[in-house]
Amino acid sequence: MPSNTEDPTPGIPIWVEAYVLEGRPTGTGRFLGNVLRVWSQAAEGDLSDLRSRVRLVLRDRLAAPWDSLADVYPAQRVPARRASFFLWQQGPLRRWLRSQADGIYLAPNYTVPLNVSIPRAVIVHDASFFRYPEAFPWYKRAFQRRLTFRSVQESRLVFVPSEWTAREVERFGQIPADRLVVTYEGWDPRWLDPPGIPRTDLFRSFQIDPDAFVFLAVGSLFQRRRPELLIRAWAEMVRRAWTERPVLVWIGENRSHPFVDYARMARRHGLDRWVRFLGYQPEDVLHAFYHHADAVVYLSEYEGFGLPVLEGLAVGKPVVVSDIPVFRELYGDLVVRTPMNVEAILGALRAVLQGYRPSGAGPLLQKYTWDRTARTIGDALMQVTA
Repeated sequence: MPSNTEDPTPGIPIWVEAYVLEGRPTGTGRFLGNVLRVWSQAAEGDLSDLRSRVRLVLRDRLAAPWDSLADVYPAQRVPARRASFFLWQQGPLRRWLRSQADGIYLAPNYTVPLNVSIPRAVIVHDASFFRYPEAFPWYKRAFQRRLTFRSVQESRLVFVPSEWTAREVERFGQIPADRLVVTYEGWDPRWLDPPGIPRTDLFRSFQIDPDAFVFLAVGSLFQRRRPELLIRAWAEMVRRAWTERPVLVWIGENRSHPFVDYARMARRHGLDRWVRFLGYQPEDVLHAFYHHADAVVYLSEYEGFGLPVLEGLAVGKPVVVSDIPVFRELYGDLVVRTPMNVEAILGALRAVLQGYRPSGAGPLLQKYTWDRTARTIGDALMQVTA
């Protein structure tokens, strides 16, 4: 049976699905964790009222660094016998939610429990399941695409991270525009604090030359992010004997489908010293790499926001991105944009190596903050529960 935590405060509850903060939180987990962090710090006003209503819905325990949120918010545990998120969400979780008399349910990761009477809100980070269904395993093609469509159809509010994504979700989800709420992502000012590990120690712990110029790539490895283009670009640097010989460090799990062993591909090109795939890394290591890397590179054929681009700009790094509509909308001329071909990528990388640095990012960093993200979501949820 689901475990219940006594509710000591009045008001319509706001149930927040916190599954993405369990295990090994990635981008969606960091999004939700930062929103909950901002709400938890509200001292007065509407957000303080909202904080008192929030109830986390969990399957297990929160993972670091978000485990401290369990001291702020009451938690409702809905256990499951099987590991599949979809089976949990559409099985035990849905049955439990049907037993609730009131509230609104916020789902942070594309899908909501279907066919329940309580109003729901969903965060849709991009429309990749509709744009690139072939890039996902068969079970995600079969379930995720259909569940995402049904979820946006049934949800009272659909939060999206950019105007570009709003147009995509409106089109593929076949919903009216007035149910879409553009909710830009943000950056964490705490990341401006120096990391606890010096550059030399960090790089040597991963067998990286501390004196090398390091380009950092962050995010799961999907085919749409074209890791093979960066590998080919680095192979060309070696073949052409560039005086500058930068190192590419990629932090993120390999979720390619069909699976491609990009680390092996880099080794076949003789790039063992120059291209490093580090897999998933915890928040403190990611923080340290953002600080100690010399530049950020984020190439993709399709994104909803591109959080690593914003985080790179926030810590003052030059950022190389693919020239796609969402990056033009969000980041304009603050980044080096490149077409997705090896020669153009080499030109963009060389511009950074020869001294390009961003300027004028201040207004952008004031616009895209987790405080504003949390306020936008919180205000919309409070209007539904009013």
